[in-house]
Amino acid sequence: MYDIQYFIFYKATSFVAGYTLANTQNTNRAVIAFTDRSKGLAVLIL
Repeated sequence: MYDIQYFIFYKATSFVAGYTLANTQNTNRAVIAFTDRSKGLAVLIL
């Protein structure tokens, strides 16, 4: 029983960490795209 609870907790923690990391990377890309645009460069970062 304890093993199952630990496994679920571990999976949930991994999911939250991955989700946070993905959001951070998307935010960085948005900042980079905005910075390039403000310099007058037509760079679209996807």
